[in-house]
Amino acid sequence: MSSRRKLLFIACINECNQPRGGAEAKNQILLRKLEKEYDQELVYIDTSRGLVLLNYLRLLGGIIWYKRIALSIPSTALMKLSLLYYIFLKKRLVVFVIGGVIYKKLKSGRLRTLIESAKYVYVETHNLRDNIKRVSPRINAQYLPNFKEIPTLLLGEKTITNSVRLVYLSRIHIDKGIFRCLELVKYLNGIDSSIQYSLDIYGAFELTAEQHRLFDQIVNNDKSINYKGFLDLTTVSGYTLLATYHFLIFLTNHFGEGFPGVLIDAMIVGVPVIASKWRYNEEILFENGEVLGDIIDLDLDYIQNAANAILALVSNKERYKVLSQILRLTAQKYDVERLKFDI
Repeated sequence: MSSRRKLLFIACINECNQPRGGAEAKNQILLRKLEKEYDQELVYIDTSRGLVLLNYLRLLGGIIWYKRIALSIPSTALMKLSLLYYIFLKKRLVVFVIGGVIYKKLKSGRLRTLIESAKYVYVETHNLRDNIKRVSPRINAQYLPNFKEIPTLLLGEKTITNSVRLVYLSRIHIDKGIFRCLELVKYLNGIDSSIQYSLDIYGAFELTAEQHRLFDQIVNNDKSINYKGFLDLTTVSGYTLLATYHFLIFLTNHFGEGFPGVLIDAMIVGVPVIASKWRYNEEILFENGEVLGDIIDLDLDYIQNAANAILALVSNKERYKVLSQILRLTAQKYDVERLKFDI
């Protein structure tokens, strides 16, 4: 095969390091799948290293040289690459959309032209596909959900006693709901002394100095809350640890939210999710009439409603056990080895 006919994969990967967010986690999995399927046909450029001169020249040279290109970068980076749309028009282009708001940015003529020229535009939810189609029917938007490498796990039946463990697993950002989670565990411990609720927090900090001081103050003064650093979900041991929790709390209102991979992580180990009514969470957690988690409206009394959702499952142990089993079965549909797509 001519070197020009190879597949150039451009993505934020952060190769050989822990992923710093959902985009990098997804792209590390996608890279391994492409390496397996395309082998010597694959060339890739990791944009997470930043546009230093050498990397920028390699990126520009690759876009000019290769005829087959796959992009998996956030919409802000797509906006920048759309400056080169006239080059991409001559390529066989495939776009894996990161996040859930690209349709809001298609008013840009360059970006819209770029996306319309793609052979396939893979999006993570049905609603996002429909939103894109409403902006431009010319875009070949195809549904391809987020995915994970599903490990083989030997997990026992999850039981709830007088200790309920909550987990926050995301970037520690105000819009990701970190302070809502802190408020929730404090509220739960204040209304029922017969059960001890704890919250473990995993993720990289993205707080302002003032927000970080407030976070430290709350955590240091509450023994039920612990910051645990990073949870490595590229390993079986990471998933085994995640399985020890009873609920994943995901009260996000982050602008760019798409199909968060952490929801699949929770499904893999059968941990019910308490999620905000935001972006595509309802589509993901309510499927074919089956309730896979609780959706909390942040415009209402979300702390009390989230607490009530948890209390309802804590008091109904049989329902909790059934839901945990359903989640583990549902996770299989997001196994990267089962998903098929064309490039």
